[in-house]
Amino acid sequence: RADVVGVCEVGGERGLRDLRLRLAGVGVEYPEAELVQGPDRDRCLALLSRYPLVRRDSVSGVPYELHGRPQWMKRGILDVTVDFGGGYRVRLVGVHLKSRLASREGEELQRRMEAHVLREHVDRVLEADPSVRLLVYGDLNETRDQPAIRELVGERGGGKQLFELVAEDAAGERWTHYWKSGEVYSRIDYFLANRRVRGEVSAGRGRVHRWPGWSQASDHRPISVTLSAP
Repeated sequence: RADVVGVCEVGGERGLRDLRLRLAGVGVEYPEAELVQGPDRDRCLALLSRYPLVRRDSVSGVPYELHGRPQWMKRGILDVTVDFGGGYRVRLVGVHLKSRLASREGEELQRRMEAHVLREHVDRVLEADPSVRLLVYGDLNETRDQPAIRELVGERGGGKQLFELVAEDAAGERWTHYWKSGEVYSRIDYFLANRRVRGEVSAGRGRVHRWPGWSQASDHRPISVTLSAP
């Protein structure tokens, strides 16, 4: 019963409609929704909210150049502002970077470039409104030591730095993804917050959810964070 739910790999408008109907069937309704369909039409970004979406700044076509050829961020950038009432608003930016599947262009380089254009998007948001509450989330398909994550975090100590919100389960484990064929556990799903949001995170961290049979739904475990309005 989260107030806002961000989802990766939604099957377009039909998939989003089906998800909302299934949730409503168990008494969880979300009157507000955002869907972003990038070049990858089978794996879209979606967001559901119990509260009004007062701004929609999502971008489906995000270009960049690689090896001298034009490319596109495969899933675009979901960008909405949620009004929780009482003047408390949060800007949420949801992403799903290039998968780890090998590609002719080089999947690691593609992720790095997608992270670069995402960082440019974040910089524009922070330059336009330095007081904004900003939370970036999603499947980044990289571990925290990789260049794509360092690119997104930005210059440490700078006014535009994003801070990783550590999330762990009840056992203190932080992995969010299990690659079954390779038998590899890794943390590739993140919350990255600007300084203002970081100070409003309850208990200073997020949560990784785990329950029996979790892998029947996805090879990722969901993560959540609770914000406390001042």
